Amino acid sequence: MNGGCQMKYRCLVLFGVVATLVVVASVPMAGQAQRATDTTAAPAKSWTQPRTAWGDPDLQGVWRNEASVDFERPEKFAGRALLTDAEVAADRKRAEQRLDDNLAGRATNRAFRNQENYNSIFNTEEEQPRVSRRTSAIIDPPNGLLPPWTLEQVKRWEQREAATRGRGETDTVDDVNTGARCISDLPMAKVGAWGIGFGPKPTTIRDGDGLGRSASAGGPRRILQTPGYVTIFQQQEGEYYIIPLDRRPSGKIRQWHGVQRGYWDGNTLVVEHTNIHYPYPIIQNGSFGMYPGTGETLKVTERFTRVDADSIEYRYTVEDAAVYTRPYTVLFDLFRDDNYKHTPDLCHENNRDLSGLFANSRGDEQQALENGIHSINLRRPRLEELKKGAQEAAASKQSSTRP
Repeated sequence: MNGGCQMKYRCLVLFGVVATLVVVASVPMAGQAQRATDTTAAPAKSWTQPRTAWGDPDLQGVWRNEASVDFERPEKFAGRALLTDAEVAADRKRAEQRLDDNLAGRATNRAFRNQENYNSIFNTEEEQPRVSRRTSAIIDPPNGLLPPWTLEQVKRWEQREAATRGRGETDTVDDVNTGARCISDLPMAKVGAWGIGFGPKPTTIRDGDGLGRSASAGGPRRILQTPGYVTIFQQQEGEYYIIPLDRRPSGKIRQWHGVQRGYWDGNTLVVEHTNIHYPYPIIQNGSFGMYPGTGETLKVTERFTRVDADSIEYRYTVEDAAVYTRPYTVLFDLFRDDNYKHTPDLCHENNRDLSGLFANSRGDEQQALENGIHSINLRRPRLEELKKGAQEAAASKQSSTRP
């Protein structure tokens, strides 16, 4: 499914709940967002966490993250979590130059195998770029890197690679990744580069294309609150979650978005995503980002902590013993921008592109096969690195359990 309603009754119920939340949450709030270029500005010295009329911490508003930050920590920043002032200034200068090039039409977006796609002026805003001091979005493990896979996950991925060899990645609809098919799924826990990371070793976005490859917090969010519920609208893929706060059971139904349950931990909103299930992509490629496992044993825990009038510390933790040897945690700094207008994410272009994608592959089947082989070759160094980590983790565990 691509987010469209299949049953009229279900749609009416959901839209009715959302409408109620919008009415309740429509009261204007003080402290409109101040645009800044440094996401680590010191918070206001005197600030008190506001409360809703029923006493919960008030997180309502539109929250964005536009800062460029590597998902994993580049080698040159090993051992430190933050950049120096000079490094932040250099990043900002490169980002501003890139913005100027985009707005002047001097840059183009590039797609698979570095092929020019379309002029960047079509999807560039005039806002000044924000720069993060963090050297990686991953804050745990402390080295800022994804933890190793399990041997079970390595074997599953090797089976997938064997199934794709010699057929290309546009042979059938099932070959095409969920993003290109407009299928909405849980945005957290997905990583880029075919779902297995960002290369054989973390490569810095600060070398080369000028802040061009960065981790994302999942797009702007609008948070609405009513007694006993929080609703989060997420612009990416047009997702929204209506989250009960009474710790009710999650039930047994599994779906691509999972089931959401929330609670308050002091002033922090905690949202747990469980009951997640993906039809594991034995064939389907995931170059736009995907979760590498089935989701059956996956749990994602989000934490929203408001630190001042215009800032939220947002982090999520991914736990899946079938995929990773240990959990990992990602941190983003969100800033408030209630003037931001959400735009519908209808995925129209990708829906229309599928026919062209297959026609192109049929027109030049040799090129399609070469693209598939090229994809496997790009994944191989990272897969070998993950396999080595899995073997080392398994050996370490085995030695620690010996009498």
